[in-house]
Amino acid sequence: VTGASVDPAKGSVTVNPDGTLTFNPAPNFNGPVEVSYTISDGKGGTSTAIATITVNPLPDDAQLGTGTGTVKEDTPAQTTASGVLSITDPDAGEAVFQPQTNASGTYGSFSVDTTGNWAYTLDNANPVVQALKEGETKTEVFTVKSADGTPTTVTLTVIGTNDGPTAVPDSASTDEDTPVTFPVLGNDTDPDGDTLTVTGASVDPAKGSVTVNPDGTLTFNPAPNFNGPVEVSYTISDGKGGTSTAIATITVNPLPDDAQLGTGTGTVKEDTPAQTTASGVLSITDPDAGEAVFQAQTGAPGTYGSFSVDTAGNWAYTLDNANPVVQALKEGETRTEVFTVKSADGTPTTVTLTVIGTNDGPT
Repeated sequence: VTGASVDPAKGSVTVNPDGTLTFNPAPNFNGPVEVSYTISDGKGGTSTAIATITVNPLPDDAQLGTGTGTVKEDTPAQTTASGVLSITDPDAGEAVFQPQTNASGTYGSFSVDTTGNWAYTLDNANPVVQALKEGETKTEVFTVKSADGTPTTVTLTVIGTNDGPTAVPDSASTDEDTPVTFPVLGNDTDPDGDTLTVTGASVDPAKGSVTVNPDGTLTFNPAPNFNGPVEVSYTISDGKGGTSTAIATITVNPLPDDAQLGTGTGTVKEDTPAQTTASGVLSITDPDAGEAVFQAQTGAPGTYGSFSVDTAGNWAYTLDNANPVVQALKEGETRTEVFTVKSADGTPTTVTLTVIGTNDGPT
């Protein structure tokens, strides 16, 4: 074989030393092709013939572009991403994609149509999405195939944002006039696992005061004599801009309060009709409802006379002038008679009587 030729648009041909021919088809060419070749007898005689090559068609890989997108947690304007994948395929009718509808990923769902239009929607309510911290990134990759199975990818970057904490209501109890310190952070949560602190607390000043302690506890100090329920509002922070407020309900148990009582004094005089009685009114205040009254006494005997007091504090003392111990008093001699009076809750006070003697004539 002394030579060979072929249409270069269809391929190339090589004459091998052993007399064979090698035909190399042009890229992606298929169909019949004629190779012309010439032979010689070495003595000037030649002849030319045609070798017909049939190039069988095979599927050709499509040439596909890739896709990328970015979505962001808790950011409505950035919870979706979309794009268009490019495709070329020399095989007729195969420059299309295999469609997908809402294919599930770890962080969201993916769709693509036959023309390569793709869309990704972040599942913002997904706990794994909400667990992403501020600035944390995760990658979500979806495989897309053309009609002939050639693969490409769409890669999504998921960016985390700070998730605010959740403060949960608390409760505590204490006795009247007794401060109480209690924790509030133990049942509060943060999706990102951030360290929480108490940044402030408030309460109705008529019911008491509240202090935020360095360890995150609160101390409530009831107003004097206050009892009943009281709501303490407190705010927590994750240190990254996220805050939450909750109510701690404190039950202040009532305790008996000592009444504030006045004392009483009076003077009586032996054998002096105008001065054998004394009287007065005891004062009383008591913050406990219904207890600003006295325990009544009627004709309570003393050494020199008898004593009475009603519930309103009106008291009276009558000297027993006929009593020998009274008659034994000398001119100007004095004796003291003290009676104890109690309020409804048992708080005591006293009424003190001074008994003055007079001269008793001889018999």
